[in-house]
Amino acid sequence: IINSPNALSYGAVKGSSVQKYITEQWAYMEPTLRKNSVSSASDAIQRLKNATMDAYFDDAPIVYWEVATDPDCKLVPVGNTFGDDYYGIVVSNELYSNPLFLTLNEYINRYRDNFYLGSLRRITSTSQLTK
Repeated sequence: IINSPNALSYGAVKGSSVQKYITEQWAYMEPTLRKNSVSSASDAIQRLKNATMDAYFDDAPIVYWEVATDPDCKLVPVGNTFGDDYYGIVVSNELYSNPLFLTLNEYINRYRDNFYLGSLRRITSTSQLTK
């Protein structure tokens, strides 16, 4: 999903603590984050709605605020918050209803519920997932 020809397009505000955290934890995500960096949350929301970006990382309160105040109801928060400072992910409704995304979200929730996210982070930071 990350390194395939059909890879997800994801971004964060350029120079933000979210971008820094993701880059430090998952270095292989840096090129995509850099390529899709935005100047503001508003810019990211427009890109999600225009389908030029699939997912947006930001501080959890901002994610939930953007979802709650979206007049078109086209945004969905994904999963639970992550990181020490509570970051969140927002996607468009179209991506959220995609079967591939639903399967990915299901597996992430299983890992979270079984306390395997720490080991998943160690695996993905050193190699590619094959299953």
